[in-house]
Amino acid sequence: MPLLLCLQSKHCVRADTDADADEVQRLRKLILQQRYAISGPVYGHDKLDFTMDFIVSDYMDDDMVGYKLYDGLDCLTDDDITENSGYLLSELIPDNSTLLGDGSGERTMRVRMSFDPDLIVNSTIYSPYNDNDIDIYNEYNDTDTDTDTDTDTDIDDDGDRGIIEMCLRFSNYNTNKDSNGVEINFDHNPIVIVIDFSSNPDVELDMEIAESDILESNYTGISLVLFP
Repeated sequence: MPLLLCLQSKHCVRADTDADADEVQRLRKLILQQRYAISGPVYGHDKLDFTMDFIVSDYMDDDMVGYKLYDGLDCLTDDDITENSGYLLSELIPDNSTLLGDGSGERTMRVRMSFDPDLIVNSTIYSPYNDNDIDIYNEYNDTDTDTDTDTDTDIDDDGDRGIIEMCLRFSNYNTNKDSNGVEINFDHNPIVIVIDFSSNPDVELDMEIAESDILESNYTGISLVLFP
């Protein structure tokens, strides 16, 4: 039986020959890429609360999007810290102002994270800052995709600073991720945050994010092709 594939543009392709079948497969992959595309993130922060906004297609329902957080700059480890002792709280905030569609539109998915000032300094993702830490940016990737600097501090004053290293894996799924959903696309985002202590002696009450870098995404790709 001939195959018939209709795109969102209402252009239909009938596969009567092998060449037509190849074209149908190519168009199927294009549809996948459009539906499960991920772009971003756009970074923002206020004190110890920060956000990362990702753009997905309007084909993605809320339960088809997810994320995980990892200790260190590598998202390919077993050090999942999404659930932790309370030093880092996080949540996914979908943009409900955009209706679901066929994938030709866009939705914003925000990951919001908050550090607990009493617990973060004793966590595994935190360490005292020293001058050598600046090499992390150069060694890991030549280009930073986003940088935010709010506090003018002396980089040589190591005792006033701490560094946080973590990685966020943002994912799209083919259906509800909590009900047999399969990960289709993903984006790894290594994050480096420098915390400044110098603005107030009472560290627990006043900790500023002095510098924060989302290093260039080290891997993005379709992890599963539904139509080989």
